[in-house]
Amino acid sequence: MEILNVVDYVKFYKTAQNVDLSDADLSGADLSGADLSNANLSYVDLSGANLSYADLSNANLSYANLSNADLTGAYLSGTYLSSAYLSNAYLRGADLSNTNLSHADLSHADLSDAELSGAYLSDANLSYANLSYANLSYANLTNTILCDTLFKNTLTSYRGKVVKISF
Repeated sequence: MEILNVVDYVKFYKTAQNVDLSDADLSGADLSGADLSNANLSYVDLSGANLSYADLSNANLSYANLSNADLTGAYLSGTYLSSAYLSNAYLRGADLSNTNLSHADLSHADLSDAELSGAYLSDANLSYANLSYANLSYANLTNTILCDTLFKNTLTSYRGKVVKISF
């Protein structure tokens, strides 16, 4: 019987609740539907990985590389993504409510239909990102770079009220 290392175990069984995988190379891995809640994934390379419909709630993904990753419909509520690299990531319909995305690079990311209510996006880069139909109610966008960001029917809060914006 072959003994799997932790990375191979995660790739095969698609679970790693409360596991420390910091600095692991999971680039290109198929982790669709995986349960990675509460895992330490800081500095992990998940570039090009399939994380669609995965549960990453309350996980630590600080400084993680998620460029070109597919996070369609992923559950990331309460996740710590500070300084994460999510350029060209596909986050359509993902739940990023109450997520810390400060200093994260989300340039060219598809965040259409994403739930970002209460998200902390201070100093994040959202250049060329697609935020069509996303919910940014009560999100903190202080010093966020919004160069050529697409807002179409996006919900946000203004003076304590939720409003729909498009530009």
